[in-house]
Amino acid sequence: MRIRERYPLWMRIYSGPGLSRLSLPLRYLASKVYGSYVSATAHEMPMRRSVSGESGTMVVSIGNLEAGGGGKTPCAIAIAEALRKKGGVPIIVTRGYRSEAERTGPFVVTGDRPIDREALSFIEREGLGERIIGVPEKTDLAFLSRTVGDEPVLFASRDIPTVISRDRERGVRIARRLFHPSHIILDDAFQNRSVERDLDILLLDWERPFGDRRLIPLGNLRELPGAVNRADCIIFTRAVEERTPIIVRELIGDKPVFYSRHAAVDLMGADGKTHSLEYLSGSRVALFSGIARPGSFEETVRSIGADPVISFRFADHHMYRRRDIRWMEKEIEESCPIVTTEKDLAKVEGRFAAGTQLLALRIGMEIKGIDKLLGFLDRQE
Repeated sequence: MRIRERYPLWMRIYSGPGLSRLSLPLRYLASKVYGSYVSATAHEMPMRRSVSGESGTMVVSIGNLEAGGGGKTPCAIAIAEALRKKGGVPIIVTRGYRSEAERTGPFVVTGDRPIDREALSFIEREGLGERIIGVPEKTDLAFLSRTVGDEPVLFASRDIPTVISRDRERGVRIARRLFHPSHIILDDAFQNRSVERDLDILLLDWERPFGDRRLIPLGNLRELPGAVNRADCIIFTRAVEERTPIIVRELIGDKPVFYSRHAAVDLMGADGKTHSLEYLSGSRVALFSGIARPGSFEETVRSIGADPVISFRFADHHMYRRRDIRWMEKEIEESCPIVTTEKDLAKVEGRFAAGTQLLALRIGMEIKGIDKLLGFLDRQE
């Protein structure tokens, strides 16, 4: 398989074999400064306390130690869908990284969840009148992605109501007032210092729980391994077996531990129609993705029996321009199906030539013992 990369200059400096060595001293110094900041502000992390008593809403944080690609979004979806099956009303509060919502203030994607009339005055007071987006099927997905970010598009596709706000505290307040939820799931909030929560769920990669063990920008860790102590429970992602890696056992202690794996669910076309995973079995396909771990996506495509002949890699959260599409089209074989990720599909809506077969490989997270996890989430002590 041929690999084609179109990364921004800063990424090429960071990862290129020659330029990376030249920038090493600067990154080493920046990592030391960042580490000092993290150590000095660790005491500012919100204390875990029962914030659910007053409103009946349990606030749950999901996060990780690594920067990017940790499985937070599929985990939030898996937990939210499991809670709904049990009769709960989960709402997700997320930042909306690199979106209009992050820059200009909160948006709300309601999905199929109605907002009661009593909330109308609150909506007016908060200035949300033009910032509430309804059923995603009636919304331009490319517009939705630009407005609220990559992850909220995936939540919206599952009809999980979502509040997108850089100010997480305000996002929680909006979620409580508009939806009266049983659970508020804070997506990517393990390092957030502003919101009290009932518990913290920490995701660790089973094969490399602490990434490359170096703080950003020298490595990919947001915090040092000792931050595991703040977690209430651990979910290992991409777990090969149900066994806690030796490297992390002492830090975890007697915390509840769960194991999960990413699994391909189906293929979804640009028209919204779904196909079984066998649909592309034996077919030569082209790939493109703007995610933190493109190699994992490429391997998953191979696992369903497809034969990737070329893969275009972009930076995580990349917003596609027409020149990106033209660049890919020049190298893709005529009539070759194109496979991408679900969040990338939303951002290229209508940009490829007419007749292009464009499919998204949808991925889900399977959490072993999720019923036990839900029981743990409902312990509001």
